[in-house]
Amino acid sequence: MANGKFIKVDRIYKECNLTLANKTFKVDLFPVELGSFDVVLGMDWLSPMKVGIQCFDKTINIPLETGEILVIQGDKSGSKLNLISCIKTQKYLMKGCQAILAHIKEVKPDERRIEDVPIVKDFPEAAQRAFDEALRSSLERIVTASGPEFGDWQWRLATLPFAFGGLGVYSAGDVRHYAFLASRLQSAGLQTKLLRHTGNPSEVAAPILMKKLADVYFTKVTASAESTFSLSPRQSALWKSQQGDHTSAWLRAVPILGLGQTMNAKTYRCVLCYRLGVPLFSISTACSACSRVFTGDIFGDHAVSCAGMVGIKHRHNIVRDSLVDVCYRSGISARKEVDIGLSGGNDRALRPADVLLYSWDCGRDVMY
Repeated sequence: MANGKFIKVDRIYKECNLTLANKTFKVDLFPVELGSFDVVLGMDWLSPMKVGIQCFDKTINIPLETGEILVIQGDKSGSKLNLISCIKTQKYLMKGCQAILAHIKEVKPDERRIEDVPIVKDFPEAAQRAFDEALRSSLERIVTASGPEFGDWQWRLATLPFAFGGLGVYSAGDVRHYAFLASRLQSAGLQTKLLRHTGNPSEVAAPILMKKLADVYFTKVTASAESTFSLSPRQSALWKSQQGDHTSAWLRAVPILGLGQTMNAKTYRCVLCYRLGVPLFSISTACSACSRVFTGDIFGDHAVSCAGMVGIKHRHNIVRDSLVDVCYRSGISARKEVDIGLSGGNDRALRPADVLLYSWDCGRDVMY
């Protein structure tokens, strides 16, 4: 076959009549599946007949026994459409010919004005607002289940970096300020070359990473936060306590169940509420551990330090035992729960030292 495949046939039809332009020729045919073709004349017939194929004219020239040449014209696709009169058209329709009526209308595009061309600078502000609204709505659902206590201060605090006492959930409204400036500084040299600036280009080096510019921006934001949001003494104290070293380390911890580094949804929501200053209780209730009632403690401050809480003691003992174990492995002389004999007044002894390091500072003992 023409595609290189071999087809096995078991029959041949000798001297079949092939009629072309009222001329009859003899041809031997092999029955094979040809798809859309009825007959394919191969080289075994074209060559003995001395057939000439004119590719440019799309014609096939077949010499006849009379000396004449039979010309078979191929398809002349691409030629101009022939036009006929209305009278001829009516005759063809009366003979049963099919006609297709098409209505073609040329439509010129409207001229575009300058006002119709979208301006790039108009999009970021709308996109930023939409992103921040969706982000705030998601935070409200996580922290308060879309309750009423998630206000503007909670949103501001949640979108501050860890070092500034926030949750590290950056809003687009904040990032766009220093991100654009960092991008501008980093591309200043390239822009100067592209614009072929003739003067001396500014040699301002872009800050290392974008963190430096973010620190400058958030320092200014936090400096005016207390006056902007009219914070209460408790809100200010809580916020400042969250800006200390390692106070946000738990937010960055990888959740590993085997190491106890996981929280269930209820605990996680309570921790977020406490950190953002969202009330946990609507009325004053008795502590489930010590049964004491603290009037006005709607934020759960007592629960953080209640000595009756089993979890607090357990965590305390884990930290104490870990420190003593590190000292032992490092060759440091240390003991835990050591009575140092100090009195706390009112004939009450102070609690023993959790960890006592011997001869730690210039021969002096140090307790923790």
